[in-house]
Amino acid sequence: MRSPATGDAMAGRWKGYWKSVPSGHGGSLRCIATKVDDATYRARFNATWALLLRFEYTVDMHAEPRDGATYFNGQADLGKMAGGVYHYDGHADGHEFYSTYRASSDHGYFKMTRAK
Repeated sequence: MRSPATGDAMAGRWKGYWKSVPSGHGGSLRCIATKVDDATYRARFNATWALLLRFEYTVDMHAEPRDGATYFNGQADLGKMAGGVYHYDGHADGHEFYSTYRASSDHGYFKMTRAK
């Protein structure tokens, strides 16, 4: 797949959803990914849960461009009430942003496409 006009497979605005595998819960998800340096992106997520609850958090992702995509991993402590430390592994190819996540009490995935 072609990268977006910026030539950066990960930087930019994204929108989609997240899904918990054990519970089946999910919600909408938005992200703005910004390149910090050659090996790091900062991803600011805004998610919904149970239609009414919103939460926002930021994750620094270690990134490696490979085969036309950017592969990343990172972690963020969302606090005890939100499940603690979450670990992320995924990739962005300029059109799709996909990641799995895992924490001590949950695991799942999120999938997003470029937002306009």
